[in-house]
Amino acid sequence: MESGQVAQEASRSLARLLHTLAHHGEQRMRQALAQLDAEDGFDPLSLERLLADQKSPAPVAVPEALRGFEVETASAAEYDRLLEAAIG
Repeated sequence: MESGQVAQEASRSLARLLHTLAHHGEQRMRQALAQLDAEDGFDPLSLERLLADQKSPAPVAVPEALRGFEVETASAAEYDRLLEAAIG
């Protein structure tokens, strides 16, 4: 793999981890990573399976002042375009 491809794959991996963290929360992510570390070590697919097997977190109360904000998501391809534009 060329260095540009390696950088893109690393960026995608980081984006997937951040998405998983945002979806499941810090505490569940820490517990899952600790469990994986104690067993076989880190594997992204094992992390996803482990988190999917756990119960969903309780809903979080959103303050009234923040309820009007919409958080957008983007595809990995859009993220790659942003990185390429930033690199030049």
